Amino acid sequence: MRSWLSCTLTCAVAVSWLAAPAQATSVAVTGQFEAVVVGLDSVVVPLPAGTTADVTAGTLTIPAGIASINEALPITGFPLDLITGLTLDLSNGAGSFTTPGPSQGAPASVPAGAFGGVMAIAGAISTTGDVVLSFNVTVAGVGGSQNEGDIILYGAPWTAGVATITLSDDTELALAGSQTGVFGAIGSQTVLVTPLLVDALGLYEIPVFGRLTLNFVPEPGTGLLLAAGVAALADRRRSSDR
Repeated sequence: MRSWLSCTLTCAVAVSWLAAPAQATSVAVTGQFEAVVVGLDSVVVPLPAGTTADVTAGTLTIPAGIASINEALPITGFPLDLITGLTLDLSNGAGSFTTPGPSQGAPASVPAGAFGGVMAIAGAISTTGDVVLSFNVTVAGVGGSQNEGDIILYGAPWTAGVATITLSDDTELALAGSQTGVFGAIGSQTVLVTPLLVDALGLYEIPVFGRLTLNFVPEPGTGLLLAAGVAALADRRRSSDR
């Protein structure tokens, strides 16, 4: 009777950890950061081992430096081949996300009311070719416009809703975020997206979406607790079948 009661309590506690949102600071997460460059190859970077985030009372806080991209992408089709490539050297700042997140309108837009927030993707973007441009990024993941003379950038905050980029010919491009499972609970997933439009010389538009995927995973102690409960239950069943 005692072994059965112990098994039941152990399993109940383990299941409650799976079902309840994670409330502790430094919740372990896995996932990836992507720069989805429409018309070019996307860049995918896994989050480093040991990455953590904070989930408290419905607010997600992400530390700086968990996502970095340093990649050169070729560009074809630019008039007169003035620009032949795009180099991204970017990393994330700290971010905070809740409901409702901030909204912003076209040309880079995220909806009102959706889970989201501000997290800067800072660093430099440069071009290769006959026209060489280099500038620091200030609006990616934050919002607003940035005028670098020959290039204008339009950014917006992050959202778990649908991020939209509207081109000068009124073409709309969209990428959706998502929330799977109870927010912050072990086994749940949060996908945040942000739009960035790069308008080069008024001749060529480069739509870029940032996408951050976070999978909430058990801490080592929680995983051991769950395993112990399952093992105890299996042992109890074997004993009862004898």
